Amino acid sequence: MSSSTLLGVVRFVRRISFLPKDEQLYRHLQSMVDLIAVSSAELRLMINDGLTRDERNLHLREIIRAKTSGKQAQRTINDIVNRAVITPFPRQEITGLADMLQDILGSLKMAANLYFYFQVENPPDELRQMAEIVAASGQQIALIISPLQQFNHPESVYHAIEELESRADDIRAIRMPMIIFRATTLDELRRAYALMKVIEVLEKTTDILKGVTVKVKGVIDSHV
Repeated sequence: MSSSTLLGVVRFVRRISFLPKDEQLYRHLQSMVDLIAVSSAELRLMINDGLTRDERNLHLREIIRAKTSGKQAQRTINDIVNRAVITPFPRQEITGLADMLQDILGSLKMAANLYFYFQVENPPDELRQMAEIVAASGQQIALIISPLQQFNHPESVYHAIEELESRADDIRAIRMPMIIFRATTLDELRRAYALMKVIEVLEKTTDILKGVTVKVKGVIDSHV
C-alpha cells in the first residue's frame, strides 16, 4: 500500500463519527463549550448595577462551578485520547483544544473573582461592553463543536468571534485609558485600577476564544 493510499485510509477512519469513543469525545468537548456559554453569561449578569454582594456571589459560584465541571470534562477527554487506538484528529490537537477551553473557563473565573474582590460599584460602560462581548463570544463558541465533528468550517462563528475580539481590543487600547483619566481622587484611582485588571482579563479571554477558532480551522483544513 502506497503512503498516499495509507494516508487516505487514515483520514477516512478518522472521519467515522459513529464510533462510541468519538461520540464521547465530542460530547465532552461540547459540554466544555456549553459551560463557557453559561459562565460568560453569568459574568455578564454579575457585572450589573443594583446587585447586592450576595447576589454577585451567587453568580460567582456558578462560574466557579462551571470551571470545576470543565476540569472534569477535560480529564475525561484526556483519558479517552490516551485509551483510544485511533482518534478523529491528532491527539495533541484534541488535548490542546481541551486545554484552551479550560483556559477560557479559568479566565472567566479570574475575572469574576477580581470583580467580586474589588467590590466594583456602578461599573462603567467599558466594562459592561466588554462583558457583553465575552458573553456573545461564549454563545458563538458553543456552536463550533458540531461542525468540527463533521469537518465543516463554521464560517459564521469564525467571523463573529473575530469581530468581537477586535471590539475587545479597541476597548482595551482606546477606551480603557479613559477610566484612568476620569479618576480625580485616590479612591477613584483604586477603582480604576480594579476595573483595568478585570478588563485586561476579559480581553485576554477573547484572545483565547479567537485562538480556539484558529485551532479548529487548522484541524478542519488538514482533513478536507
